[in-house]
Amino acid sequence: MLLAEADYSYNKDAGLPGTIKLGGWYDFGKFADQRFDVNHGLQAITGLDPLEHDGTYGLYGIIDQLVYRIPGEGDGRGISVFARVIGSPSDRNRIDAYFDTGVVFNGMMQRRPNDVFGIGFAYTGISDNASAFNRDAGLSVIRNHEPLLEISYTAEIVPGWTLQPDFQHIWNPGGNVPDETGTRAIKDATVLGARTTISF
Repeated sequence: MLLAEADYSYNKDAGLPGTIKLGGWYDFGKFADQRFDVNHGLQAITGLDPLEHDGTYGLYGIIDQLVYRIPGEGDGRGISVFARVIGSPSDRNRIDAYFDTGVVFNGMMQRRPNDVFGIGFAYTGISDNASAFNRDAGLSVIRNHEPLLEISYTAEIVPGWTLQPDFQHIWNPGGNVPDETGTRAIKDATVLGARTTISF
């Protein structure tokens, strides 16, 4: 596998710093087509082995930007935004698109300078070819996408100990997969969790 990335950072010493990254990868392995068979027919109908592709690749971009700095604070306290996007060929990848974005509020309360609040949204896209495979097979539930909303708060209990409750709501879990009946998609999911970290 080959990996390559270029990044550019700006305003590191003053103002509102940010970073932009562009990158990609290439995998030299063999990858099965998500829809067509070895004879370029519809695999869901023929049942033959899938067409094989030589290699796959992905391209991505990332931006991380501080948009507000608390006056007089030079340690990154303030509001920052981020976004990431990734794309891969849809013929040989079940997931061909991913995007996430969010806002992070770092140390916004004077009495709690080490607390962090964040809200984010993510989107995972099932490839058109994988969706078409389901349609070719006559399935009533077609894979498509999985959006996700996440809200978290990291609280410093004492220096060196943090507690992070987390809320997630997932639409179309698994990208719209069928339930045990095979005729309906599984329901949306809400996940509540917590993470604690002790540093010493």
